[in-house]
Amino acid sequence: MKSVQARPHSARSPSEGNVLMPAVGAGASWTALVPGLVVTGLGAGIASPVLPSVAMSAAPASQSGAASAAANCARQLGLALGVAVLGSVFHQFSATPSGGAEGQVTDVQVAYVNGVSAVFVVGAGTGLGSGALAFWLLKSQRSAVQSA
Repeated sequence: MKSVQARPHSARSPSEGNVLMPAVGAGASWTALVPGLVVTGLGAGIASPVLPSVAMSAAPASQSGAASAAANCARQLGLALGVAVLGSVFHQFSATPSGGAEGQVTDVQVAYVNGVSAVFVVGAGTGLGSGALAFWLLKSQRSAVQSA
């Protein structure tokens, strides 16, 4: 079995991008989202191609195809569950708006920002919590291997 080095900075980037997003207010333009989206995209772009290769290198050669398939299946399942859960969070935190005058920040915009902010807070918390759990589990595993 090959040794696999984790790159914690690449796994943190999507969560760090989500942390930047709730700071965007109802009156902000779309350009206010760009920094968070860039950080999230960079982190996802770095982590996504690595996942199948890490799974394949951690499995015996005869099982590498199954390991890659399991990693891709888990990623797709995680994406589907993430969309469902975060959609529910958005629905819960965005109230039914009543409208407003032309050129003013409306209740629709405020409700949308409340929902999206909640989604990014939950996404960031989940990502950072998952990363901390993975770091702790991998650290325990490395300690056990080194002491053996």
